[in-house]
Amino acid sequence: KGSGVYIANNGSMSMVLMLMRKDGIETYTCTPWGQSADPASPHHTDQSEKLYSQRKFKPVATTPEAAVKMAVTRIELAAQ
Repeated sequence: KGSGVYIANNGSMSMVLMLMRKDGIETYTCTPWGQSADPASPHHTDQSEKLYSQRKFKPVATTPEAAVKMAVTRIELAAQ
């Protein structure tokens, strides 16, 4: 009390917008900060700068085909 320090331990973690249409569901998200907890990662605050501050959302892939189209990188896993 009275230290001038405020600890935020709850709040908005992710926003989701879903549009339900006759031909399917469109889904969009925005995470106020970024997708990585690593400060050295380029994704640490990327959504804050590019999306959240501009009140924009990014589309979510809802099918495997959409995920392949939207992928920036791809890693294939093999069973051992």
